Amino acid sequence: MVVQSIKLITEDASRRFTEYAFRNARNNQRSSVTAVHNANIMHVSDGLFLTKCRDVAETQEDIKFTEMYLESVCLNTVQDTTQIDVVVMPNLYGL
Repeated sequence: MVVQSIKLITEDASRRFTEYAFRNARNNQRSSVTAVHNANIMHVSDGLFLTKCRDVAETQEDIKFTEMYLESVCLNTVQDTTQIDVVVMPNLYGL
């Protein structure tokens, strides 16, 4: 059996999603934005997403930015919901 999966991620959409997450955090008095990714597995697609998140985060001095692997976010969300404020992630991982 052979399976092929195509995952589309663009620079523009990744940038827009991340800018929206920071704007949303600011408008709702939230203190941090967490980028959720699987860049360790999906180097190219999630790597591009993460790069754009980092680029946007560099311009946002008032909001803390963190990065977490998807599996860690799932575990931490179940254990302690207060650790994560605003998340931004590719739509494949929607929590």
